[in-house]
Amino acid sequence: SKDQISDKTKFGINTEWNQKHQLTPKKTVVSVCEEMDHLINVIDVESTCWEKQSKDQISDIIEIGITVLDPKTFEIISTESIIIKPAHSTVSKFCTELTTLTQELVDEQGISFAEAALILKNRYNSANRLFASWGDYDRKMFLRQFELYCVENVFGPRHLNIKALFANVFELKRGIGMDAALKLTGIPLEGTHHRGDDDSRNISKLLVYILSDKEFEDKLKAYQDVLPPIKSAGPGAESPASAAKVVDPSAT
Repeated sequence: SKDQISDKTKFGINTEWNQKHQLTPKKTVVSVCEEMDHLINVIDVESTCWEKQSKDQISDIIEIGITVLDPKTFEIISTESIIIKPAHSTVSKFCTELTTLTQELVDEQGISFAEAALILKNRYNSANRLFASWGDYDRKMFLRQFELYCVENVFGPRHLNIKALFANVFELKRGIGMDAALKLTGIPLEGTHHRGDDDSRNISKLLVYILSDKEFEDKLKAYQDVLPPIKSAGPGAESPASAAKVVDPSAT
């Protein structure tokens, strides 16, 4: 649907609405949230992956980590891990080493992707909250999964690319990984990297760091550029700062 997950970006927010406003990151995020449910769903997905992926291998989301953040108070309200049983692939040894997720675990605890989508819609009000993630991999992976599983897109029209926002704040030539961003800001990594719930919580802390620091807000007052648009699905032409091509999750 054209009303869902638009592709125009500014401050990492995919929305045409932002082209009409000259706003700092904090004001932009808060303003967008005020138009919707005021909370932010910070999401990180883990997917089946292989050391060397062949063309016939299909990657499935096997975990959705979601942290709910209040952008006004900077309170982390909750964090959850939703385990999903893949229908088109299995969990490789490489994937287990990367994520700690095993085939046995997803078989025992996993639900279908359709059920997980309903949890996002009903429990997390996903259609009316800002969807945020580190980079654009998660957004594009969801779009592909919705199509693959013939499931309704449960997200609203706006997505916040925190990786792009962070790159703009620090004036980096390209986006960097979440773990590198944590080291740069001095924020300790909590939990296990490449587990969805822990990563979503760590990403939330990075967003709080950006939005709550007046120095960075002042630094970006003169920022006017609109990042190049990206495709709804598949790799698209993007600036280094947006750093969001769909790649193997081990690279993010």
